Amino acid sequence: MAKKEFHNKPFDDGTLTKLAVFQLYVRSWLPVFVARHKLHWREVHLFDFFCGPGQDIEGTPGSPLLILEELKAQATHLARTGLSTYVHFYDGDKDSISELEKHIDSSGLRLPNVNYDIQPGKFGDTFPKASRILESKNTACLVFLDQFGFKDVTEDAIRKLILCPTTDVMFFISSGLIGRMGDHPAIAKYLDVGKPEESHKGHLLALEHYRSLIPRGQRYFFMPFSIKKPSGVHGLIFGTGHPLGAEKFLEVAWKENELNGEANFDIHSDEEASRQLDLFEKRTTKIEVFEDMLETGLLDQSIKTEAGIYRFCIDSGMRPQHASSVLKKLKKEGKLECRWQTPNINSFLKGENRSFKITT
Repeated sequence: MAKKEFHNKPFDDGTLTKLAVFQLYVRSWLPVFVARHKLHWREVHLFDFFCGPGQDIEGTPGSPLLILEELKAQATHLARTGLSTYVHFYDGDKDSISELEKHIDSSGLRLPNVNYDIQPGKFGDTFPKASRILESKNTACLVFLDQFGFKDVTEDAIRKLILCPTTDVMFFISSGLIGRMGDHPAIAKYLDVGKPEESHKGHLLALEHYRSLIPRGQRYFFMPFSIKKPSGVHGLIFGTGHPLGAEKFLEVAWKENELNGEANFDIHSDEEASRQLDLFEKRTTKIEVFEDMLETGLLDQSIKTEAGIYRFCIDSGMRPQHASSVLKKLKKEGKLECRWQTPNINSFLKGENRSFKITT
């Protein structure tokens, strides 16, 4: 769908889910940097590189207006001495930028204590100019990349974002095109991930490719959220260099879907529907699979530390709280000696592991 056609229609349910996930993350992200007792970062920047006109034909807010709504809710904190907050809204279409300016004014979202950088420009031009801010150790940044397709945000751009010290990024990937033509040279020159066996998993191939770009020894997290739209299943991919960012994204994802925390539909039911289940085969949930794998890892001692439990949770797309039921079960069975209930982020960050002992 062409970009202008997209905004000249009401947002579909999938787009609304995407925007809801993004808004909830902005709501969770902002207080970390603007509401803490002692300011660590003096500049906070929010980037929307494909901002569009700001709303659909029915006036439903898009990503730039949602960003401003969340900033408005933090107005008291934004007025603090020594804090500077910036929004950067870019789009390759000049008309979209003009419309966005009008919608910001008509919505009463010209906020005090917020610096506005709104201008037309293609990603290939705006991203290099923004790199100085994104790469600074003195800035906290959130980047939203809702591109149409995937050719604009290149592999080189992803590599650079991974290296930015305090920059979280959320971007949208169209699985359908990868699923249909992922092995075509015209697609591979932009994103060489091949063609998935199941067309709706194209963005998951992209996810693994992006994970392969993380330099050896660097702590970084990529995680997905699948979205079913009329055109098929697509995906949000979230990236952060800090486990707190990963925790907050997972909190949002599990709030959006309490069944699996990774899609706006029962993705595992869809997978099982694609194959014929045995009459007596019991369907397992994502949580049950995780619990079995964690228990096995603890008992065979391939997971040896609290930090290891924490990392296993995050890498599995689970909140650290999901480990509690396994620890409780093993303690009750006399297989584990452990005084704590949930793996702690500080143990992961500082390597100060609280002790536990396998007794079998």
